[in-house]
Amino acid sequence: MPDGVPDSTQARAPPASRHDPSMSSRKAFAVSLLGAALALATLAGLGVRGYGGNVSALLHVYRPFGEQFAMPPGTVLYEDGGYDGMHYYQVARSLPALVGAHATGEVPLFDETYRYQRILLPAAAFVAAAGSEERLPAAILLINVVAIVATMALFIRATGAVSVHAFALVANPAALIGVLYSLSEPLALLCTTAFLATVLRGKGTLTPAGALLLALALLARETTLLVTLPLAALFVCRCQWRDAALALASLIPAALWQGFLLLRFGSLALERSARTLALPLSGPAALVLDTLREPTLYGLSALAFLLLIALPIALIAIERCFREWRSPSVTTVLLASLTLSLFCLHPEIWSVITAVGRVVPALYPVFAFAAAQSDTPRDRAASAAMIVVSGVAAVGVALVRHPFTLS
Repeated sequence: MPDGVPDSTQARAPPASRHDPSMSSRKAFAVSLLGAALALATLAGLGVRGYGGNVSALLHVYRPFGEQFAMPPGTVLYEDGGYDGMHYYQVARSLPALVGAHATGEVPLFDETYRYQRILLPAAAFVAAAGSEERLPAAILLINVVAIVATMALFIRATGAVSVHAFALVANPAALIGVLYSLSEPLALLCTTAFLATVLRGKGTLTPAGALLLALALLARETTLLVTLPLAALFVCRCQWRDAALALASLIPAALWQGFLLLRFGSLALERSARTLALPLSGPAALVLDTLREPTLYGLSALAFLLLIALPIALIAIERCFREWRSPSVTTVLLASLTLSLFCLHPEIWSVITAVGRVVPALYPVFAFAAAQSDTPRDRAASAAMIVVSGVAAVGVALVRHPFTLS
């Protein structure tokens, strides 16, 4: 026993684990991930609430489309239109026919090459559902929820803290709309976040693993080109020839897939994607004018996105460009590129948050890492605004009950 320290004092000493910062961090980490998963599950529950809990409601299958392609019995068919989720579902159903593995009773293809280029989600869902059409809707939902939670986990591990920016990676338009509409954006968010983590860990260099993650992100969403090409250009300007070669090599899987689709359908899938761009600021300008002339809920949702998400990110990007103009970081170059692309989107895309908020999903992880690096009150306010606007919009979307029938 040390001098002057009675046994009773030692006996009453609290366990060291109670004051272990690492234990507190692990607890915060686990609670954050659990909270994110529960929030996403609740949102999905709201989305299927009006359809008897039928998960196929999240596919947003338009009745004529469902009848044309003979959806499985019990699939929710909307009477007032469909959305991209029904195309991802159909691509997943038709994968064997697409790649030539013909079988009796194969599912027919539809002649829209553009829809087939985002192959990562359909392929993952097909594997997760073991080829079962009936299990595909649940597989897509599970993949998207897991992808978003994993995105948050990777970000927290990379930045070393549970922050408002980590929650912005869960509650952004691309993530939440991706869950509610069965879209590929959550997988794009996951792959982009993992890629950025490897680049930042390597202090601005690209590893083969990072190149592979970038390639997967491109197979999830073709707008990942807005990450790959500026990154390769930055590496060339820095004479980082190995990194530039790896960045360009990440294009190979998508290029091969585009070539396969060209041979299969006779048209280039990226051609339509290129038509989503317009003159800079023409989209936001049209949105403001249309909303002033005839306000609608759709227009107001996009206006909230413009004022509370897009403009704050743009101001942060501009400030970083001025501050780092001599030697811009990877984060700053990508943030500037993606923000500029956002403001060059076609006016039609800028008409509603469910469109403009998800077209450039890579913007959100790039912004989150940039905001975590400086972590100023302005950065935290921008992330908080993103969470609020995205959450309100997502709940509003989930509560809309569409007229429907069952196949």
